[in-house]
Amino acid sequence: MRLVKIQSSDNEIFEVDFEIIKPSSKIRDFFDAPQTSSAAERIMHISYANSAVLRKILDWCTYYQNDPIANDDDGDSSVIMISTWDAQFLQMDYEFFSELVLAVHSLDVKGLVNITACVLYNYMSSVGG
Repeated sequence: MRLVKIQSSDNEIFEVDFEIIKPSSKIRDFFDAPQTSSAAERIMHISYANSAVLRKILDWCTYYQNDPIANDDDGDSSVIMISTWDAQFLQMDYEFFSELVLAVHSLDVKGLVNITACVLYNYMSSVGG
């Protein structure tokens, strides 16, 4: 198990199995990039996600860590199925959802980007018409 450290904007440090955060291309690239220090010594600072938002993203990544569709960088994003688990997972107030969407896009968590975009589209469609 390869552990990496991620620090939230409110300075909480999460030590996470690298396999769990692989859906985030930004985090994956950070820890795969050659550096002068070892990956075990490096901490990725996420200035745009507080600990609650980062924990939520890590919960999603943990739940889907063995799901090839959720972790597929080249998957077809035109057809998105929102599972019951995802629907319950995304039940939150709009302010927190907005923070989550911004962080998910910034971290490029493919499957979660697609799901949050679908939820946002459905919300906007129901409000708009």
